[in-house]
Amino acid sequence: MQYRYAEREDYSYLASGNVLKHFTGMPCFPVRLTLELFGRAREFTGRERLRVYDPCSGSGFSLSAMGIANQRQIAALYASDVDPTCVEATECNTSLLSREGLALARERLAERGASDERLAQFDDAAAKILPMLKKTPPPVSVFRHDILSSPPSLPEPVDFVFADLPYGIMTDWKSDDGTADPTERFFENIAPVLAPHGVLAVAGRKDLRPPREGFRRLERISAGHRLVWLLTPAE
Repeated sequence: MQYRYAEREDYSYLASGNVLKHFTGMPCFPVRLTLELFGRAREFTGRERLRVYDPCSGSGFSLSAMGIANQRQIAALYASDVDPTCVEATECNTSLLSREGLALARERLAERGASDERLAQFDDAAAKILPMLKKTPPPVSVFRHDILSSPPSLPEPVDFVFADLPYGIMTDWKSDDGTADPTERFFENIAPVLAPHGVLAVAGRKDLRPPREGFRRLERISAGHRLVWLLTPAE
C-alpha cells in the first residue's frame, strides 16, 4: 500500500516494550499502519479533531500509539474489551498519554529495580514522546463491554472507530452470549456509535467482507496478511 499520512520514519519510540507496555498474548497492530488509518479517517471525515473508539482494545497498544502521535488531532478516546485483563492492560497503556502518567511509569520502573540499560531505553523513547503530549491530554474512557452482545453506551457518537478483529491465531472472539456469527454481530453493534460522517477502519483476515447494508465502502487496503476496510455509515 502507498502511505499518505504516516511518513517513512523510525517509530521505534512507540514500539511495544519501550514506553508502552507489552502484554504477553496480546498482539500489537503495526504503528505506521495505525497512524496512516487515522490520517485517512481525518481526510474522509473532514474533521480537525476526532473522537476515537476501539471496541476490541486488547492491550490498548494501538489506541495509545495513536493517542500519543496524534494527540493534538484527538478530541476524546474510548476503549473497551470483553476481557477484564485487557481492560486493565488498556488502562495501563493509555495512562501514558499524559506527562504525569509517563513520569509515574518511569518512577515505578526504577522502583522495581530496572537495569540502567532498561531505564535508558525508556528515557530515549520518552524524550521523543514528551513534546507530542499536550499539557492537558484528551479525555480517555476505558470500560468492559462485549461488542458482540450490544452497542456500547458512549456519551456521544464517534468520528473514528478502529477495530483490529480477532484472527483466531493469537486471539479469538470471546463473548458473554456465545454468538454464532461474531463478525456480523460486530458490524450490527458498531454501526449505532458512528456519527453520520464517521469512519470505521476494520482489520481482519484476507477473507473479511463488510456487510452489504448499513455501510458504504470507502477503501480496501491490503497490508501484509491483513485486509483493512474503511467504511462509513450508508445514507
